[in-house]
Formats: sequence, structure tokens, C-alpha cells
Amino acid sequence: MEAKRASGGLPKAIRETLSAFSNTDGGTILLGVDEQTDFSVVELADPSALRNSLVQMSRDDITPSLQISAEVVEAEGHRLVVAEVPPLSADRRPAYVTAQGISAGSYLRGGDGDRHMAEAEIAMVMAARTQPLYDREPVDGTSAQDLDDEAIRSTRIWPSRRADGDMRGTSSIPGFLAARSSPIFSPRSLRLKWCPALATCSAAAARPLSSSSSRSPAGLGEQSIITCAS
Repeated sequence: MEAKRASGGLPKAIRETLSAFSNTDGGTILLGVDEQTDFSVVELADPSALRNSLVQMSRDDITPSLQISAEVVEAEGHRLVVAEVPPLSADRRPAYVTAQGISAGSYLRGGDGDRHMAEAEIAMVMAARTQPLYDREPVDGTSAQDLDDEAIRSTRIWPSRRADGDMRGTSSIPGFLAARSSPIFSPRSLRLKWCPALATCSAAAARPLSSSSSRSPAGLGEQSIITCAS
């Protein structure tokens, strides 16, 4: 948690805290609370304007832009601003103060303060970035019954492994799901021929599908792995 008096306006140092919270485990920012006087609540001239400035700062002064939640609450007869800063996912870190650049403007939260990230720490975070796995995320309110069996049948899906080790194609939803649940299944063992009907396989769906080239298991050559860009 970070507490600031903010009686004279939004402190610029909040940018460093936004970066630090985003790069660690998230945190709470309190504006209108004086840490030096045992966290007493102070009077804010315009709490609503202060809240709006904080939200704007999180979007304009930090790269990538943050999505924080902020509200004005009443405590001890005064109104203060409470903001929740969520942690960034690994594929978007590090968050840094745009004006300072990634090397000087990336921070981590340690104890009750913010500290600069070392060059080695920034390099490790960049190396650990992962690709979003949107195609593996469930779509709320849908099930296998929402898939279009005809579309699946008209799409070449292989390979699935039989008990005798033979690789055979499958063209039904049950066969597809069985192959997917097999211990030998992986995205690299799935090859799909694009079918527009797949875009409507779920009631809630959808977003455009994109394909990326990937090397298939030995002997199968190039393949296209279809992923969902949600």
C-alpha cells in the first residue's frame, strides 16, 4: 500500500509506484492519507478531479498503459481516493515511466518503497515474456455441444494415435476431444485446414482466427497451428 497526502495535487512520484505495483504483485494507492501523522485522513480540495488525474496518469504516463480502478470514498468525515493497481501479466512486463525510458523508469516494490529495476532484472523479465494462450482460454457459457460437428467433419484434423501406435486422422468432435486429451497431444501434433465455419463454433465467440507457422513432428513437414486472437 502507498499513502500520499496529495493535498496540493497529484504527486509525480505516483508514476514510480504505478510501475512498481504493476511489476510486482499489485497494490493499493491512497490519496488523502498522511503517512507521516500516523495515517491520518486529510482534506482534499477536489477528490473527483484527483481520481480522474490518477487514472489518466496510469494510461498516459506508463508504458504499457495500465487499467486501474479508482474511487472516492468517505472516511472520518473526509473524502479520499482509493485506487487498486493490478499486476501486469508476464507477457506485458516491465511497466515503466514513459518519460524515463525502460532502463531508468522500471520499478519494483520492495517493503514499503519503490526501487529501480537493475538492467539484469529488466533483461530477465524481457526474456521471460510468454505468448498469450488465448486459444486455450474457456469461453464462458459454452461447451462441446456448441461446436459445429459439420464444420469439424469438413476440416482435416490429425493426427490422433491409436493403441497400436498408428497415426490416423479424426473428423468428429468426440474424436477431436479424445485426441486432445491424449497424453501425446500437443499443439504441435494438431494440424488444421482452415474452415470459416470454425469462427462460429461457440455461441459467444467470436474473434478472428490467425495462423502461425510451426514445425511439425518429424516426418510431417510444415503445418499451420490455428490460434484464437481474442
